Amino acid sequence: MTELIRGALPPECKYEASIVTNGYHLTERAVKVLCDCGVREAQVTIDGAERPHDLRRIPSNGEPTYERILHNIKSAVDDIGITIRVNVDADNSADLDGLLIDIDRMALAGKVGIYLAMVDDALGDDGHSSTRYLDAKAFSTVESLFYWSAIELGFDVGLFRGSEPGICSAIALGSAVIDPEGSLCKCWDEMGCSDKSYGTVDAPRFSSLNSSRWLRYVPGQEGKCHHCVYFPLCWGGCPREALEGRKDMCGPIKYNLDDKIDLLALQSAHSRETSAGGCP
Repeated sequence: MTELIRGALPPECKYEASIVTNGYHLTERAVKVLCDCGVREAQVTIDGAERPHDLRRIPSNGEPTYERILHNIKSAVDDIGITIRVNVDADNSADLDGLLIDIDRMALAGKVGIYLAMVDDALGDDGHSSTRYLDAKAFSTVESLFYWSAIELGFDVGLFRGSEPGICSAIALGSAVIDPEGSLCKCWDEMGCSDKSYGTVDAPRFSSLNSSRWLRYVPGQEGKCHHCVYFPLCWGGCPREALEGRKDMCGPIKYNLDDKIDLLALQSAHSRETSAGGCP
C-alpha cells in the first residue's frame, strides 16, 4: 500500500503516516516495518492504570496487557514518535496518578506525549451512560488534576491544540474512514454502521446525504456559540454531535480554562528550568 501511495505522488511530494494502536503488538519488528512504510508517529491507547486497564484489555489468552504495552512503548520511543492517549470514564478516573508513576518508572517522562480522552456513548446504545461516563464538567476536574501531576513529573502535555477551523477531518472533502470491508463513512464513530455509509472504495456515493451533510457543516451554527467566549478554542465542539442534534456540546475547556492557563505557566517554568540545566 505504501509503495502504491508513493508511486501515485509526484516526486516533489513527501509521504508520511501516523497510526492509532493499542500497543500490544508494537514490537521492535513491527516498529521497523512501520518506519519502512513511512509511519512517523503512533498514538497508543491505554485504559487507565494497571488494574482497570487489564480488566478491559483482555486478549484471547487471558494474560494482562498493561505491562507489555508500556514495555513496547519504551522500546519504540527512540524510533517513532509516541503519544499516549488515556481513555477516561467514571470507572477508571480515580487512580490515574498510578499510571503516571508507572510510565515515569519506565523513564518515559519527557520522551512521550500524553493526554486524556473522555469516553462517551457515541451511538447512544450502551445503557450505562448515567453512571459510567463523565460529563464535560466532571471530566474537566479529572483532566486538570492529571495534567498538574504529569507536568510535575516532567511529561510533555498538550494543553491547547490551537485555533483550527478544520476541527475534525470528517468535514474535509478528501477525508474518509474505510472499514475492513471497504465501506466508506465520514466519522470513526460511524464505522460499521451500514446506515451511515456513503458507498464503498470501489463505488463511492459522494452526493449521498451521508457524505454531503458533513461538507455542509458550519462550525457553531447553533446560535449560542456565536456569542460564547470559548468558541475560538472549541469551534462549537464535535461536528457529529451537532449533526445528530445534541444540544449540550460544550467541552471541558469551558470549565477548566483558568486551570489550563495556570498549567501552561507551570509547564513553561519547568521547561525553562530544564533548558537551564536544572531539575524539572
